[in-house]
Amino acid sequence: MGTSLSAVVVAQSQTYLAGSQAYTTAVGTQNAFIMLTVFATVIWFSYFKVVK
Repeated sequence: MGTSLSAVVVAQSQTYLAGSQAYTTAVGTQNAFIMLTVFATVIWFSYFKVVK
């Protein structure tokens, strides 16, 4: 699921941003990394809330 969501974010960046393909791919990859970091943080806090 994470790979699919990351691919969607990168593809959307390539489609809707102006610039070279290298630039739009880099921006999409950064956005995907931020999204996955937020998901991991939410999951991490949820885990410790349930355990404690």
